[in-house]
Amino acid sequence: KELEHECVEIEEWVEAITDSITRLIFRMCFIEGRRQKDVAKAVNLDRSRISRKIDDYLKNAHKAQNAHV
Repeated sequence: KELEHECVEIEEWVEAITDSITRLIFRMCFIEGRRQKDVAKAVNLDRSRISRKIDDYLKNAHKAQNAHV
């Protein structure tokens, strides 16, 4: 039950990402479980760019969360 709740929270968090390409990347990597190289091919970006987009988004999300504390 708790795991189901966490899965729903993750899905809601991903769907709240406003940038459509970033949302798609997160959905494919973290909900569908695809590898970054497969995601990169699907969205026509380099794998390194996928990794950077994920890192940048998480850093900015962390900064935004800390700003509200």
